[in-house]
Amino acid sequence: MRSYFFLLLFISTVSVSQVRFQKTIAREKTESQKGYTDWAKCISQTEDNGYLVLSTFGLLKLDSIANLQWIKNYTGSFIKKTPEKKYLIAGNTLGFDYINMALIKEDGRAVWKNEYVASSSRIKVVSLKVTEDNYYLVVGWLGGYMFIFKANFEGYIAWSKVLNIRIGDVESKNELQIDEATDGSFFIAGKAFSIRGFTNRNLGFVINIGKYGWMNWLKTYEFETETGKRENLSLEFITATKDGGFIGTKGITLYKFNKKGNNEWVRHAKFVPHTRQIKQFDIIETLDDGIAAMSRTREYYSDIYMVRLDQDGNTYWARTFGGGGIEYGNFLLETNDKGFIIAGITKVGDKHSDIDISSIYLSKTDENGNAGCTQTVMKRFAYKDADYKVIGREFPRSFIINLELNQYTIIDRPKKDPKFGKRKDVIVEIIDLCN
Repeated sequence: MRSYFFLLLFISTVSVSQVRFQKTIAREKTESQKGYTDWAKCISQTEDNGYLVLSTFGLLKLDSIANLQWIKNYTGSFIKKTPEKKYLIAGNTLGFDYINMALIKEDGRAVWKNEYVASSSRIKVVSLKVTEDNYYLVVGWLGGYMFIFKANFEGYIAWSKVLNIRIGDVESKNELQIDEATDGSFFIAGKAFSIRGFTNRNLGFVINIGKYGWMNWLKTYEFETETGKRENLSLEFITATKDGGFIGTKGITLYKFNKKGNNEWVRHAKFVPHTRQIKQFDIIETLDDGIAAMSRTREYYSDIYMVRLDQDGNTYWARTFGGGGIEYGNFLLETNDKGFIIAGITKVGDKHSDIDISSIYLSKTDENGNAGCTQTVMKRFAYKDADYKVIGREFPRSFIINLELNQYTIIDRPKKDPKFGKRKDVIVEIIDLCN
C-alpha cells in the first residue's frame, strides 16, 4: 500500500468574492518515486469551486483554498470537465503500448476506464479536447504519424483518422495543440517531420478539420527574424476565438488568424522582464473575449510570468509569481470568479546536485492577477553530524540552515561531503514568508 505525507502551505486573501493564494504541496516520495519530478500536469475546477489536480503520482482533490480533501490513484497528462459535470482523464503508459482513459465523478469514483490499443504500433495521446457536441477528441502519435479519434462519453469511438503528417518518433515531444472553432471544426497546430511527402524537419503547421475528421485546409507560415531572415513559424500554443478564428503564440509574440487561417495581426507582449528565449506554456481566451498567457520569466531558474491582453492583443497587465525556488507554470485556467489559477512545479536544487526537491505549485489570482504573498517549502536533510534545511536556491548556490548551530551555510554546487556522509530525506517543513 502506498502512503503519502502532505503539507499544504498557503496564504489566502479574499477580495469581494475572489480567493487568492500561492501554495506548495510537498509530498514525501516512496522509494519507487525517488528520481521522478513531482509536478501538476493539469487542473480542472469542480462544481464546489474546488480543484482536481492531476500530478505525477496521482489525482488530488482540493477545496477552494487548496486544502487537501483526498487523493486517488489516477495518472495521466490531461483532465477535462465534461458537460455532465464529470471529468475525463487521459494519459500514456511508460512504453506507449496503449492510451489510458477514465471518466470519473467529482468524488473520484470511476464511471469507466478504457485502454486504447493500436494493433501493430505504439500509440501516444498528445492533446485532448471536450467538444461542444458532447464528445471528446484525442490527437496523438501512431506509428510516426498524427492520428485523431472522436468518442462519446461512454468511451465508444465515433470515427478515427490517420493523417499523412509525420510528427517524429514516440520519444520526442510531439507537441500538438488543439481547440474547437465556433463552427464545430478544429484547429490543430504542431511540428512535422514531413507533410504529404514534403520533408522539412520541425516544420510548423496548422490544420483545420471538420467535425467528422475531414481536412478543410492546411497552412504553413513564415515570420521575419530580428536579422531580417524569414523562417518557418511553429506556433507553440493556440486558442480559438469567438470570431471563428484563433490566436497562436511563439515565445512572447501573439499571432491572430481568421477562420481560414489567414494572419490578421501580430503583437508582442509588453512588460516582459526577461525576453531572451522565453517559451510560452499556455494561452486561453477569457470569458470577456480577451486573452491570458503564461510563460517562464527566463529559460532557466525562472519564476512564472503571466500577461493579460484584450482581444486585439494589447496588454492590460503582467505579473510574475514564485518564491525562493525555481517555478514553472504548466497549465493556466480561468476560474468561476473570473480570476485565474496556475498549476505547475516549484524546485529547489536540480538533478545535477544532491539537493533536488520538487513540489506541486499553485497560484490563484483575482481578475487583476494579484495572488497574495509567496511561500516556500523547506526540506530537512539528515546528515551524520547535524540536520540541515534547504531554504532556497540561487544558481549555482544553495542556502542551507544548520539546525543545531542555528546558522546559515552556503554550498556551491553541493555534492556528497565525506565529512557528513550520505544525505537522507526525513521530513518536509513549512516556512511562511508572509509574516
